[in-house]
Parts: sequence; C-alpha cells; structure tokens
Amino acid sequence: MSALAAPGARLLLCLAAMAAAARCSGGEGQRIVGWRGDLTGRYPNATPPAEWGRWPKSPVRGLRAQAKKPQGDAATDGLPLEFAIPRDWLVLGPFPPVEKPLDHEFIPNEAEAQPDEGAKLAGLAWAPMAMRREGADFGNVLMDWLPLQTVLKEKGQAAYAHVYLHSQMGGKVAFVLDHQGACKAWVNGKVAYENPKPSVSLHAMNNISWGWSVDLALPFGVAARRVPVELAKGWNRVLFKATGPIHLRVAAEPSAAYEETNIAWMAKLTERSNASPIVVGDRIFVCSEPDELVCINKLDGRILWRRSNGFYDATPEAERAKNPVFQEKLAPLAEKLLATESFAERLALRRQMRELLLGVDKAKYEMKVEGHKVSHLPIVGWTTPTPVSDGRLVYVWFTHGVAACYDLDGNRKWIQRVDLLIRDPKAREGPYRYPCSPLLVDGKLVIGIVYEGMFALNAADGSLAWQQREMKGCMVSMSHATVRGTQVVFSPQGDVVRLSDGQLLWKHKLNWNIDGPVFQDGVLYLAGYGFSGLLRQDFTKLQGDSFEPAFELAQLAGVKGEGTYASPLLHEGLIYSVNSHGVLHVIDVKAKAVAYSQQLDLKPMFTYNACGVASSPTLGGKHIYAMDNQGNCVVFEPGRQFRQVARNQIQTQVHRDFPVNPQETLAYSNPVFDGSRLYIRGESHLYCIGER
Repeated sequence: MSALAAPGARLLLCLAAMAAAARCSGGEGQRIVGWRGDLTGRYPNATPPAEWGRWPKSPVRGLRAQAKKPQGDAATDGLPLEFAIPRDWLVLGPFPPVEKPLDHEFIPNEAEAQPDEGAKLAGLAWAPMAMRREGADFGNVLMDWLPLQTVLKEKGQAAYAHVYLHSQMGGKVAFVLDHQGACKAWVNGKVAYENPKPSVSLHAMNNISWGWSVDLALPFGVAARRVPVELAKGWNRVLFKATGPIHLRVAAEPSAAYEETNIAWMAKLTERSNASPIVVGDRIFVCSEPDELVCINKLDGRILWRRSNGFYDATPEAERAKNPVFQEKLAPLAEKLLATESFAERLALRRQMRELLLGVDKAKYEMKVEGHKVSHLPIVGWTTPTPVSDGRLVYVWFTHGVAACYDLDGNRKWIQRVDLLIRDPKAREGPYRYPCSPLLVDGKLVIGIVYEGMFALNAADGSLAWQQREMKGCMVSMSHATVRGTQVVFSPQGDVVRLSDGQLLWKHKLNWNIDGPVFQDGVLYLAGYGFSGLLRQDFTKLQGDSFEPAFELAQLAGVKGEGTYASPLLHEGLIYSVNSHGVLHVIDVKAKAVAYSQQLDLKPMFTYNACGVASSPTLGGKHIYAMDNQGNCVVFEPGRQFRQVARNQIQTQVHRDFPVNPQETLAYSNPVFDGSRLYIRGESHLYCIGER
C-alpha cells in the first residue's frame, strides 16, 4: 500500500511540504546538483524539456460522469471525475425494510434502470445527491461518502443510487469500494458486485496514519473491495442498491499500459519520501521511508544500492557483540526487511525488530512520542530532510534522530544516534519532531528540529560539534552565507547563528516565517505566512560588531494570507511564490509590491494526508516550473506578465488498499534539473524527464 504522504495540522504541514533545501558545499569530488542550484531556486544553465506526460491507456483517462440522463452519445454535460470520484448521482428511496433487500426488486426490472432527474417510480422521484466533499483545504479527515443516510432514516431501509459514466474507450477498470451497509452494483445491467454485509476499510483519512503508527497496513483488518468492471465506449449505466452510505473511486487496472512523452525512465522505489533527489556525478540519491538512502544510476534508473538507517543499524558493532539477540534474531530480520517488496510485511518486520530492541534496552530504543505526533509523524514521514553531499560523501538525517554518512559506493563511514546526544532523559518525550533539511558547510552538518534547536555535527565522524537551543523554529529550511567574513546559518525566521561554534549572533523579534529564507546580494528575504508580507533583512550595512540587519516589512496589498508551504523563488528582482491552492504571486522586490497574481492551471488535492501544492517553484533554464501533488506541472516564462509555456501531467495510478485517489502523489519534493534532464520524486517512482 502506497501512502498519500502529507501531514495533519496546518502549522506542522509546512515541514513535509518544504522537503527541500538540499544545499551542498563544494569540494573536490564529483559535481553536485541539488535543489536550489544556486541557493535561490534556480538552475540557470539547465536545458530540460518543457513538455512531457504519462497517461494510462485505460477508460479512466477522460472518464466523465453525470447524474441526469444523457441526450445522445456525446459527453456534453458530463464532468471529469474529481480525484477518481463520480460526485453527482440520482437517488431513489427510501424503500421499506425487507428481510433480504439485495434480492428484492423495489422497482420493476431494476437492473435496466435509466433514470432522469424527477422521474417517478414506486411513488418516489429520482433526486440529485452529491458525494460529499467535506473540505477544500488541507487537514480534512472525513471521507467522501455518498450520504444515503440522509434518505435512509430507519434501520433496514434501502435506496438506489445511479450515475452515468462516459468512456472514450472500452475496457476494464476497477471500482474501489467501501459501503456501510448491504450493497449491490450493476454496470450496464449486469451484476458487478453484491455483499449483504458492510465493508469499510477506512472511516476517516487519519485512520491510515493511526494504523501505521502501530504497524498496521490495514487499520481495520480489511482492504477496500476492488471490483473489476468492463466499461463500454460511450455512456455506461452504474446502479447501486444499498442500505447505507457508499464510497466509490474508479481506478485503472494494474495491467494497464501507458502512453508516454519525454519520460526517459522511471525507477520503482520501495516507499514514499518527501525528500528531494540530489545528483552527484552519474548517481542520484533519494530517500525512502522510513530510513533508507537509495542510490540510482543516473543513466538508466537502475537501483545500485540501498542502505537502512534505523536504530538497529546505528547500534555499534561492539554493543551488538555483547548480546546474541543482534546476531541471531535482528540481523536476519534486517536482511528480510531490505529484500521484501510487501508494505504489510515490512511493517510486520519493523514491529518485530522494534520489540526485540526494546527487550534489549527500553530506555535506549524507545521513541517517546505523545499526542498528535503519534499518528501524525508516520504520515508526514521520517525521511523529509533532503540528503546533502560534498561530491565524495553523502549525508542523511532522519526525523527519528539518526544521521549517517556514506561514500558513493554505499560504504558507511559513520552513523550516529543524534537523538541520544541531545535528548533530555527527564523529558516525557524525545526530540522526535519536525526537522529542517540539513546544511553541509565547512566540515559541519547542520540540522534543525522545531522546538528543540539547531545542532551541528562534525562531518568527519558524526560527533556533536555544538548545539543552539534558542533556535526553536527550525521546522522548514535553513540557509547559509558569509556575512562580513563570518560564515553564518540563517534559521527559517531569519535568526543568525555563527557556523564555527553555534553562537547566536542575532535573534529575530518577530515570529515571522514558515517558508525557506532566500539570501542574495547581502539581503535575506523572508515571506510571511501565506506571503501576505515580505520581510527584507539587509546585512550590507552592519554597524560595529553587531549582526543586526536593517530590516523592512512590506505588507502586500491584495494578497491574502493563504497557506503557503513552498519556498519562494527569487530571480531577476522578482520573487515567485505559489500558495497551497496553486495561486502564483509575483512580487517586485524593489517596488515591494505585487507585479501580478495568477491562478495556475493545477488540480491540487487536499485531505488530512495531502496538501495541494507544496513543491517550490523552480527555474530550469529559461522557464519556471510549478507543480501540485497530482502530477500536474505548469511551465511559464519569468517576467512581469504571465505567459504559460506548457501544462504537463503524469497520471500514473498505484494500487491502494483504501478507497482513496489512485493517482500517484507527486510531487511534495522539489524538481531537480541536471543538464537536459529533470528529476521528479513521486510517492512510488523517481521520474527522469528528458529524451530517451
């Protein structure tokens, strides 16, 4: 089961949504390419294609739905399915309780029903009903049920629900279905499904993360019903008879072939990750939940090696030798974990390993997490921080508190339980919160954890170099620069920390920023929540020994404070910011005013597990690329007027055990450009966009 990957609480979402800032220092190794190619969201020398796409050769492509009876063969009134859901239905009911409602014909020749709005049968009229969409913003936990309970007032009552589906081609699809009562379905007069008992795999979207928090792939022990259905070209009649609400998604069959344009290759990955890829020479490094670093051949997408970085891996060999549990039980489980492709089996193996480690030393191996984070962290994921590299070595940092270093061939140089170095043994919880992507600067690996602080490890051996506990807001992306001959690190709030020893040089007085700061020409730019204001911190005119910048706050007229989780792009005097609903705001830095705003042609999806737009706008050569979480990307020209160049789609469908959108979630991480190619990390694949 692949995840939808994203957070729950609004403020905390920004971490997963900002899976960015793979800022790498130079070195004498191979050329490094990471997101924010020159630390401002730009890859100016890239020459990627502006157009690409991937679409299933299946009836789900272009599938449309409507409630009222069609007039003719054309789908003139039908609406495209929204996230695989036919929303508008006609409902007839209620009908009185009977012993076996699925066997009882409440209307004559029920299988051949071709209803229209207002048409009467059995003294009732077909009436419109919409499959409810409970929220249009991130954080919604409720499912999109067809609310038949509003008609079925008494126990045992039944109702019919009907929708017309228009397919551009004939072929097989899958109905992915949950139902809260007895349920029977017909497609074009033929029985497709029948079940006299309720079948519910998911009551609410946060059930998924709750299940994963206790290592259950299926929180209620049952998967959604997956019903194979044959659709005809043109209009199809879909009829349900049910004694409770139903939830239906229409998915492509797993065997469906795909049409592709400019997809050079795609690499199948074991699990999702919010981390952006980085390119080092001829290799690409990505993360995979919950603790893997994966190395991929840049030329063809072959996986060269995978390395796990859990508590077992971080236990020194000397300690393992003292207890036979490590060699006799844990080592075989670790091998199986890397070998299996089953998500449920991986969860079961992790549970076994965790229980064994707790038996060895509970104080050392227990992750103390309370409250909302118990179920929230598993859906956000542990691999949000993007790896960093100096061209010779690759460094990773994970939310569960483990950092590690590898050479390009996968040989581990060191691994460190940072959580053990910094946690307070008297605290009720450990330092398992939402982290920043790390910085690798001048021999130090700098990490940040919200509410915990900013920390630096010595890149040579992983030892703790310093800790700065006043930096409580390190939840998004940090930045670094040289200011007046001193190397400094900027927190997401614009605080200034000296790299050499962690000394706080200047602390911001405003609780201002949740986006990543952008530093250019001696000025740090910070966007307020929702980009309703622009803060400019000028470090070019520092006085005496002080590092306090001259700062100026400009409120942006006409820009609402909508949720914005993507880092801003600064290019040629303009800042480009895309909010979570796909609204682009372009800000003139000098004028401190909005140059223009534009609703991009994106189709973001929102649930408890999904934020619509989180990937940051990025300059690739002469164009800017903006993506939502549903595989859509708008390419447009930089400048003071909006000029769209292309709109692209990757419509890969993945198998899910729940009736949630089968579209592969991509992308929460940021696009990475390398020469004539572009790399995008989806929940299940790494895509290489370019000519074959």
